[in-house]
Amino acid sequence: MNKEIRKLILDKLGDELSKNGFYLVDSTREYAVYHKKNNNHIEIIQWAKDKYESYITVSTSIAFLNTNVEKSNINYKWFNEFNNGNYSKINVDDCLNKYFLKGHFGREFHYGDVYIAIGRGIVGVTHNCQKKPLGFKIKRYKDSTYNELCNLIIKRMNRIYSWLEKNKSSVL
Repeated sequence: MNKEIRKLILDKLGDELSKNGFYLVDSTREYAVYHKKNNNHIEIIQWAKDKYESYITVSTSIAFLNTNVEKSNINYKWFNEFNNGNYSKINVDDCLNKYFLKGHFGREFHYGDVYIAIGRGIVGVTHNCQKKPLGFKIKRYKDSTYNELCNLIIKRMNRIYSWLEKNKSSVL
């Protein structure tokens, strides 16, 4: 992921999330994790870049605190192994029940060219990639792609907020 799209997502999506009480807890070149902590639970929203293709996913979950293991929604084996039980580092991957925001094709928000590749299905590649897959181009990168991607994610964030509201009230 190039610096331009990463910075734009951090700025625009980060601004949207901070307006709704979320704060950035972890960020690398590949992902960012936001928390909104309450007395009984932590609401988590994260975006992550795919390792091989030019798309990101946006997901959410809730970690319930001060409750029994069955209702906590935390995969403790995973959580304890990768985060040493530190709740300030918990992310969506540490949770059992999660929601992925719908993107361009399934749950993927593509920021490059997109192909229907023979034998591989839908494949995203960066617009300046020399190795194009064998197939048909169904979405073309343009100068406004990064901005449009951020605007689409922000436009659809209400679905995440609704999911969080519905799921936090189901256990509390």
